[in-house]
Amino acid sequence: MKIKLIRHATCLINYNGVNLLLDPIFYDKGILSPANGGNTTLNNPIVSLPAKVPTPSEVNAIIVTHLHRDHFDPKVLEIYGKDLPIICPAFFESNLKELGCTQLFPIENNISYKGIEINLTNAQHGTGEVEKAMGNSYGFALSADSEKSFYITGDTIWCDGVATALSTFKPEYILAFAGRATLNEVKITLSKNDILKILDAAPQTTVIPIHLEAWNHCILKRHELKALNSDRIIVLNDNESITL
Repeated sequence: MKIKLIRHATCLINYNGVNLLLDPIFYDKGILSPANGGNTTLNNPIVSLPAKVPTPSEVNAIIVTHLHRDHFDPKVLEIYGKDLPIICPAFFESNLKELGCTQLFPIENNISYKGIEINLTNAQHGTGEVEKAMGNSYGFALSADSEKSFYITGDTIWCDGVATALSTFKPEYILAFAGRATLNEVKITLSKNDILKILDAAPQTTVIPIHLEAWNHCILKRHELKALNSDRIIVLNDNESITL
């Protein structure tokens, strides 16, 4: 398994020989309005795209956790074409069909794709009225005969859905959507304490936090996670790759 963090939650993941582009956004720095959290004087993204956009020949499929503007930009379809396979929660199938996508692999519970078992996991994108406003969010648990078990949390806080995914799939590696993003002062993604809860609940796992330092409302910094001095936390910089 190889993971290249491009920026925010956008990663190019090679798993079982398949190149999966996760939650693709390629906006220029500062072209979108700030979210109502963190430093609201900064337009998004707050950092430039540090890497070249993967070419169509480098991407076998897109995998999308949800359709918020910081996780899916419909303009990526101009780069890769509307016939590129897109793996998504079934909840978003109709939205992607409206965009003209022709090869959708919607997941109600699980699917098999090119030798990869992909299970949909539940996420909780905030609490109270903010959770209702944020809408549905999901993660994925991946497994294959030749790979370590792998869990992509999606945008979530620590919740029963995360705990269930950890106990059910026992992931050896977790791509954790961190940043402690806030909206209207309510936490909507994983915090440092949430990551510590994951490590405590899943002693077999190593966590790779992403969703850091690229959006104005993501207030958790990389140095805070590095300061934990845990050999079970791998903090990637933008445009950095790791082979697991």
